[in-house]
Amino acid sequence: VSMASPKKGDHNQFQLPPFPAPSGRPHSTTDRLKTQGQARSLHRDNAGRKEKLREALVRKLLAKYHPGIANSKTEALVNEEVNNLMQLMKVSENDLLEVEGKVRKQSNEEIAMISTNPFKRVTSYKSGAKDEWAIMNDLIVKAGFEAESRRAAARQSQKMAFKQQLDKQLEQCRLRKEAEEMERRMESGKVLTDVKSYIQAMDRRRKELEEQNGKLRLEREEEMKGLKARQEGLRAQRRLEEQEEIARNRRMQQAEHEQLRRRKEEELRKA
Repeated sequence: VSMASPKKGDHNQFQLPPFPAPSGRPHSTTDRLKTQGQARSLHRDNAGRKEKLREALVRKLLAKYHPGIANSKTEALVNEEVNNLMQLMKVSENDLLEVEGKVRKQSNEEIAMISTNPFKRVTSYKSGAKDEWAIMNDLIVKAGFEAESRRAAARQSQKMAFKQQLDKQLEQCRLRKEAEEMERRMESGKVLTDVKSYIQAMDRRRKELEEQNGKLRLEREEEMKGLKARQEGLRAQRRLEEQEEIARNRRMQQAEHEQLRRRKEEELRKA
């Protein structure tokens, strides 16, 4: 990030990329999940870029305006103002110049204060003198930078540990979902097997009933045939008996008629 004055018309602004505009049609669940994933990825990318920009601004300002002592007010002001800049949606060149002015003022005041302190000897330190106070001040400054480096390393380590823990939780969630899906599939397969077994049992029962009904039908047909044969025999016997009765009656009538004729003939002979 350059702290140089911009040319006329050059605003030198940065802005977070906007979210995709809505399409006017209702999104499905898959589209919403995809959009949310893209938004999270975009948010992570923006956060990474903003963090790199913050570090670059801090380094640039400290390299230019650091008073030469550890834990200085200038260093605290730089971190505070840069953090405030990172909260803005847009950072213009005017904002950068305003922050640089505040840091320059604080640095000048701090250097002036230190210059009047005989125990710090900042003037001698900047002119290249290497007395015991300048050396001590140099060591203090180095210790401050080393402490800041350690703090930055600790923050980075915490971020990595948090990311690893988050990745572990996400992996556990994924494995749990896969296990639940597998259990659901196994349960569905078991239900399907039970249904197939039930259908096969019903088919066997239907075949058994069909066989039993077939046997009963054959037995009934045999009984009907026997009954019909017996009825035919009874009717034939009845017809035979009726014919014999008719023939017997006819013979009796003929005998009576013959007897009556003979009686008339005898009566005629006697007369």
